[in-house]
Amino acid sequence: MSEDRPEVRLSNAEREAIVDRLKVAQDEGRIDLHEFEERVGQVYAAKVSSEIGPVLADLPAAQPPPPAGPPISQQAPTPPANATIDLHATPVKSTRWMFAVMSGRQSRGRWSPGAPNRTFTLMGSQTLDLTQVDAVDVDIRAFTMMGETKIIVPPGAHVDVGGFILMGETSNKTHDEEGASSPLRVRVRSYGLMGECSVRTPGKRDVIRKMINKKIRELE
Repeated sequence: MSEDRPEVRLSNAEREAIVDRLKVAQDEGRIDLHEFEERVGQVYAAKVSSEIGPVLADLPAAQPPPPAGPPISQQAPTPPANATIDLHATPVKSTRWMFAVMSGRQSRGRWSPGAPNRTFTLMGSQTLDLTQVDAVDVDIRAFTMMGETKIIVPPGAHVDVGGFILMGETSNKTHDEEGASSPLRVRVRSYGLMGECSVRTPGKRDVIRKMINKKIRELE
């Protein structure tokens, strides 16, 4: 007599797909923001698919994709003779995932974020330093499970922070500095369980680290 096969554990992609379905339901008014945040916490606390059932039980099934239309020519259209061409146009970027599982991860210096960014921190720490990032708009969805996610922004940046961490904290610890102005706009949505996600401006330790790194580069 064969034993029952155990359930397959949920993957990050499967959890993300369920969160996207919950977001659609919230946009349609089927659930409110508090219910959305509560259910997202349940999704990231679940280990197998059977634990997800109650989260989606009162919501409509996912709609199938629309039928494919006729093939589209890959040839780029010819612009009008008087059209203005932007030689500095930035290509469309895809979603960027950044993981820190029982470890530490740091993104510092001059780097290019995705569109949007997804961070997953499990029993570890993750730092995203946006003070020199190659972007004007940065969208971050941070998932923190029994760990810490820190997002550092330049003084004067516009920051929009929201989300919900069950038995944890999501906080905006940025402070204004006289005369400081930055074009950077950062949107953070934080979800998780027993963790902390904080957004802040650079502290003295960050400033000292940058000064040391600058001196090292000058000596090389």
